[in-house]
Amino acid sequence: MNRMERRRYLILCQLAEANRYIASKDIAEKLHTTDRTVRKDLAAIHPRMESLGIRICKKVGLGYRMAPESVEVFRRLGETALTQGGDSIQAQRFHYLVQRLLAAEEPLKSIDLADALFVSQTIVSGELRQVRRHFAEFGLAVENIPAHGIRLTGAEQHIRSCMISEYAAAVPLQDGRRFIGPFQELFSTPGEELLNAVRAAARSVLKSEDGKPYFIAEDHIQSIILAILLSLNRQGREMPFTEREIYETRLTRSFQAAQKLLATISAETGVCFSEAEEIYLGNLILGYRTFLRFGEVSVKENYYRALNNASESIIQLYARFGVRELVYDRNLRERLALHLLSLEARLVTGMIPERIITREMGYSFVMAREFATCVGAHLEKIYDCTLHESEIDRLALLFLPNIPQIGRREKRGCRIAVASQTYPRDIALPIAQRHINSCEGMAGQVFAYEEYQTKAIVRSGCDLLLTDIPESRFAGFSGDILPYYFDLSEEDARAVQGWYNGKDEIWRQLRACFRQELFFSQCEASSREEALTLAERLLEDSGAADCSLYRDLFQASCHRLTISDNGIGFVKTAFIYGEQTFCGVFRFREPVAWNASQLKLLLILSTGFTSPEDFLLFNGWLETLLADRNAQLPEAALTDFGAFMAWLRDYFMKH
Repeated sequence: MNRMERRRYLILCQLAEANRYIASKDIAEKLHTTDRTVRKDLAAIHPRMESLGIRICKKVGLGYRMAPESVEVFRRLGETALTQGGDSIQAQRFHYLVQRLLAAEEPLKSIDLADALFVSQTIVSGELRQVRRHFAEFGLAVENIPAHGIRLTGAEQHIRSCMISEYAAAVPLQDGRRFIGPFQELFSTPGEELLNAVRAAARSVLKSEDGKPYFIAEDHIQSIILAILLSLNRQGREMPFTEREIYETRLTRSFQAAQKLLATISAETGVCFSEAEEIYLGNLILGYRTFLRFGEVSVKENYYRALNNASESIIQLYARFGVRELVYDRNLRERLALHLLSLEARLVTGMIPERIITREMGYSFVMAREFATCVGAHLEKIYDCTLHESEIDRLALLFLPNIPQIGRREKRGCRIAVASQTYPRDIALPIAQRHINSCEGMAGQVFAYEEYQTKAIVRSGCDLLLTDIPESRFAGFSGDILPYYFDLSEEDARAVQGWYNGKDEIWRQLRACFRQELFFSQCEASSREEALTLAERLLEDSGAADCSLYRDLFQASCHRLTISDNGIGFVKTAFIYGEQTFCGVFRFREPVAWNASQLKLLLILSTGFTSPEDFLLFNGWLETLLADRNAQLPEAALTDFGAFMAWLRDYFMKH
């Protein structure tokens, strides 16, 4: 297709997508050409469009419009609507070879193919090079078996996707003469009644009046119908899906749509479908739902994973081009995440869409293409695959609306916060460092917070927050929130494991401060004096301290007693009692009034012969526990010493 044909094809695309009258000057503005050129092009291609059944209406004062019934015809024809390539002898040979390999059950010999095409084996070998490249786009290969011939190899779901693409996109559906018999039989049904039942079920499930919950476009419904016909004619063939693919597909609403659709067909026709066919059809529906909204995504796990990948991609884009505005664009991040959901479905099923845009565009399209190439390279690392060129085109269209806004909303001196519910801040910050480094050029400062410091984050006034904590916990946060899941690389995992091993060694030292005989789970006290008297008596009876502890507790309670909002109290004695360090734990059945607080759990620490390093570590850790307003002890930990120690260890390892 030359440059003129490409421009005319894009004009027709504008008319097909508009679904209304559109002025020629509006088309010219989008294609960076003149109003006169658009009118001349439409006049020149009008006779050919009429011959193909594509009717273009013109109305004075309104502009041009493609008739609704012609839109589907144009989409089926694609670029062949303006070129003669689809009718050439070479193209006919190409489609013949593709269909023979797709339909063949046994290996094919090149000499038989040459005889069928009335050409030499050399010409067939040359055509097979193009056929191999075509199959490679679907993850398929043409295998050469000595003394037997050639055959198509690959996953069954990829073979089906290639069949659907060949039947629905390569040639017009209504022109049956372009199909060879064995290939056309793959999409045939025993009777018209069964075909009508499949069509009716697909439209009733996938095209509801209000557009929810499974609505997809009409041309994509045609592909769904073809996929169901293949399932009917190729039953019993194994489709190898991994356990992860099966699990994630079952969670989606598209899988629910596939189940409902196949169950409707089974109820009307008595035909049964396998679970693998439901998985394949569910992914196919998900891949076609390209205009989702967040409220329609019922499975938040899949969406959050895609949102995390989208956030990383946008930050990579900033690192490459320095475009600050994209980092703060929530709408772009959501659109990219929803795009990745459909991309994942296309990668699983092997469906490859045709090329959407061209590189021969103006500044905006060139920039969008550059952005798409950068993000595509990052996505290839995430998904460990090579993206088809059409996926880069789709990404370019995704970024295209944001190009005009670049440079208008620049933010300087921004403050970035990092918080994780999985790791403490001294681990979360190094994990996120590879992406924070990309943001530091626009950030004045970077802060790391613990999970319990959500209110401090809200009050911090930061412009950007990287976190895996649910956004609902940051109500009132004035900046933007980028979901970030702190995925560990192999190097990160080794470093974190070493960090945890070190903390585990320290915990074994601190654990000796807690003795089971000093764990009192059922204490009764109605005042502060009674609580301290009870503690003094129990510690003295256990032999952990002498009678002078009573006076010391009263003195310490006036100056060194800390009580958290959750009712956890902690007091350190001023003198050494005995030769061993201990921590007495007292749990009260009813809260004890203590100044303005309600005491529920009291920890009394006697330092004994503790080293200064261990004492400071122990003291700092308990101060963190007291500062955490969300540190609610489970009921089992309040009555059982083992459960209490397990909870303390878990809290220590994370803080």
